[in-house]
Amino acid sequence: EEAKVRIRDAEADGAGLVAVGRDLNDDAGDGDGGIWRSDDGEAWRRAATAGLGGPGRQELHRLVRLDDGRWLALGRQMRGAQMTPAVWTSPDLSTWTEADGHPSDGSGVPSVWGVAVQDDGAVVAAGSRPGLPGDPAGAETALWLAEPDALGRWRPLDHTPDRLRMTSQVLGKTMPSRASSQPPRPSSSVERGSRQMYDW
Repeated sequence: EEAKVRIRDAEADGAGLVAVGRDLNDDAGDGDGGIWRSDDGEAWRRAATAGLGGPGRQELHRLVRLDDGRWLALGRQMRGAQMTPAVWTSPDLSTWTEADGHPSDGSGVPSVWGVAVQDDGAVVAAGSRPGLPGDPAGAETALWLAEPDALGRWRPLDHTPDRLRMTSQVLGKTMPSRASSQPPRPSSSVERGSRQMYDW
């Protein structure tokens, strides 16, 4: 049986923690994006949210705090017949608004699993884009950048040694150490790169 809750990421918020993921409790068929709060990393509560549900599947993978205090969640949602990247922002972790655009690629639907805020406030997303048919190299790493006042416009970054190192840094961002304290009785934890994914 599939776990009802799947946690993908956690971030510090003052003295507590915020986690994001997918919740099947209210939408058993597809699941909605979910936010959870904890004061101690042990006891977790689902936060009431608006803007993370709706028809089809929504899931949140990564969470960062922007320089202006807003939160940005990176994830996926169903559009048409396929899951595509999606970006949401919130001033308070309760009310969420989906950005008008998301990381994309002309060769197909990219897989985007990392996000980080740079020193100048710009947001970088990292992942991979599909390779060309028949290309033995397959999918290749990719970076996209958006300015904090234009999170609906993501532009791809060229591959350079510095930017490939940036990809590694963004994808390798580790969860806060306090987040290793799992919610009570998780059914499993699965290592995904440098992250833990918790189900319960």
